[in-house]
Amino acid sequence: MRFIFFIPLVVGIIHTLFALKGLATVIPYEIAVPLLISIGVYSVIYIGYYYLTVRSYFRVVSK
Repeated sequence: MRFIFFIPLVVGIIHTLFALKGLATVIPYEIAVPLLISIGVYSVIYIGYYYLTVRSYFRVVSK
């Protein structure tokens, strides 16, 4: 279940990194720190949602 759940997160992060790599040539200031912070916050929220979903799934299946 983890594999299927985390594929969108990994693909989204990779897509963001490539898109912002191209955008970095246009933007005159460094965007690495804000990018890493936003990826970290989004990942923490996503992992929290994953654990809530897994707990709810097992609660429904075990009944």
